[in-house]
Amino acid sequence: MRPFYTAAKAAILGLSEAIRGELTAENIGVSAFMPGPVQSHIAHSGELRPAAYRSDSGYKQREDDLEKRPVSPLWMSADEVGERVLAGIRANDLYISHPEFADGMRNPVDAILASMPDETIHQERAGEIGFLLSNPVFDDQLPGAGPRCSCRPEPLLAGQAHPGMGAP
Repeated sequence: MRPFYTAAKAAILGLSEAIRGELTAENIGVSAFMPGPVQSHIAHSGELRPAAYRSDSGYKQREDDLEKRPVSPLWMSADEVGERVLAGIRANDLYISHPEFADGMRNPVDAILASMPDETIHQERAGEIGFLLSNPVFDDQLPGAGPRCSCRPEPLLAGQAHPGMGAP
């Protein structure tokens, strides 16, 4: 079942990126939250499945394995999840996560770039596909890109630090 989970995560990111691009003109921000492990009761989610579907769901082994996995006190708490989501929405971040994920996110991007052939760029072709080579949805997230959009509301807690995250 892992391939389906991974594909679903990729689909949600792609959908969030696409919807954000469509809604920016309407002054509506869209963010994708990538929390990683959270201190929660997700290990017991199989208990919510109707009894008639528990044994033949295709998830039985995964749910049994999940129930055995200990929940670390170092994983994000529900309060930290809420603080990060609120701060990310206020900042109109496309992606909301935490710094411990940076290397894990960088790794697949670096692998994609490393697979590019070491060849001279065909400038004429590159000019023809410029619409595929740049996207304001991503450009707006990069340092020095200027204001992301006017849909960023003023923080309600201006000047106050968010626990575990520094100043807003």
